[in-house]
Amino acid sequence: MDAHFMYLSELKSGEMKLIYLALVLLPVISLAQIKGTWMAYDQSGTELKVEITEDYLIKYSYGYTDDPDHSSWRPYDSVPIYKFENDVLVIKNKKGGDGYSAAAISFKNEGNVLQMAQMMKGFKTIKMAVKEAKEYKYKALITKEYYTLKYFSELENYKTLDQITKSDFIVVANRLNTYDHDMEGFLADTGERAQRMTFYITQGIVNRTLLELGYNPFKPYEGGWYLKKLMEDEEIKALLEKQVHLRLN
Repeated sequence: MDAHFMYLSELKSGEMKLIYLALVLLPVISLAQIKGTWMAYDQSGTELKVEITEDYLIKYSYGYTDDPDHSSWRPYDSVPIYKFENDVLVIKNKKGGDGYSAAAISFKNEGNVLQMAQMMKGFKTIKMAVKEAKEYKYKALITKEYYTLKYFSELENYKTLDQITKSDFIVVANRLNTYDHDMEGFLADTGERAQRMTFYITQGIVNRTLLELGYNPFKPYEGGWYLKKLMEDEEIKALLEKQVHLRLN
């Protein structure tokens, strides 16, 4: 009898069920699932569009003209896709250095949110790119989110930041504190470049958390005074003072 089969046959029924459940729930993402049009926001709140095809990742910007009827999305960058393997998208490295870049891919919100954590360096081979992106410890810090067209349109119905409650603000502050250990390691491993990224990493974590809570941080609002007042609250100030590497303000 095969040794592997003998081992499985000796497992208890409950253990076998757990193994089976783990295999069933193991996430497997195909290129077909990520193909299509995705929307996002940049750090300033400007809308972005990305189209993923079989062979290219195409980035669009919105082109304005004097005639509103002729305003449209226009491609400004087209990045070749070399491979999609083990939930890692391997693309051409256009930032200089070695020829391959890689992004770890995941989904949330029932597939309405595509999470992409793109590595910050190039790789000499596809195999190296896939391995690094799969094993990278700080994916949560560098993740960028892209939304389906339907979900993106629904974000317009989310609350603005001047409607945030104290309890939700505390959730955001606590979420930041959970990343402090990761940020310490990221700064140590990445060096000076990581120092320059701290603000954007913080902003990304804050924005993702706010969206989860039903707020759209990119919608215009006029209640800046309200947020300032919240940040002066003694309980919130105490939470923010715990932060070593990440800052909300």
